[in-house]
Order: sequence, then C-alpha cells, then structure tokens
Amino acid sequence: GVTWSSHTVPTGVGFISCPSVSVCFAAGFAGEVVITTTNGGTTWTNQTIPSGIGISALSCPSVTICYGGGIATTNGGATWVAQTIPSGDLPNSVSCPSTTTCYALGINGPTAVVIATTNGGATWTPETVTPENGSGGISCPSVTQCWIAGGSGPGAILATANGGMTWT
Repeated sequence: GVTWSSHTVPTGVGFISCPSVSVCFAAGFAGEVVITTTNGGTTWTNQTIPSGIGISALSCPSVTICYGGGIATTNGGATWVAQTIPSGDLPNSVSCPSTTTCYALGINGPTAVVIATTNGGATWTPETVTPENGSGGISCPSVTQCWIAGGSGPGAILATANGGMTWT
C-alpha cells in the first residue's frame, strides 16, 4: 500500500474480489455488470451476466470460481449462471473460504440473516444466527470459522468456529 495506481474501468464498481495478484472480478454499483482483469488491472473486460440479477456482493475463492449474491461462474467469468437463494435474503456481503463453501450476510425485510452453501451454490440455507439489523460484513478464513462485523447500535462481532452451527 505504499504506492497505488489508478486504472480506468468500463463502469463504476462497488464490489471486488481478487483471487490472485493478476486476476480480479468487480461488480458495478447498479449490480448488473461484472468486469474482470487477468493482467493486474491494466485492462478490464465486461462479463455477460443473466439479466435481472442484481449483484450485491462478490467473493472469488479461485481464478475460475466466483460467487456474487445470486450468480456464479465456474469458468473464470466466461459464463455466469443464476443461483437460487432463500426468498427475500438479499446478500450484501459474501465470503467463500473454499470453492464449494460460502457464507453470505444479507437482509430479509428488517432482519439481517446469514445464508450458506457447502455445495458450490446449488443450495443456500439460512444459518442459525440472528445478526444485528444493519450488520455490514462477513469474513470466513476457513470453512468452519467466520466473523460478522457491524450492527446498527453499539455494534458487535459475532463468530462461529463450527461452520455456522453456533454463533457467539
């Protein structure tokens, strides 16, 4: 972080995930565009994603596999497919510690929720945690360990060390 360089991209981005020093995926603020670079940000390319899918989070555990709040790619962005998430659960943060396991933090009405997949997004299920309304982010360094940060009041950090079975 001593020096930073600016790169021109085809659209404004709000979410980015870089599984390597040269490969990054980024999603636009409107949530209906994904761009990718394979040369460290020198050039960026628009990806084609399913229409009507709003991307509200992005996590790429490898240079070929990426999940974005309702869509996924398994071939480096050549094709993206829609995923079925529980009705009303709108992810605003996602963390994928492996190519098959992801945890997403989102909102369902006035309540914050955590949903998880252990089969590459084929199914997403709600976790047994009720984060504070307004929770902001989730980070999972392993398939069993995650932290949720944020909260609308004084804030809180919630953690799991057993794959979401219990949270403290």
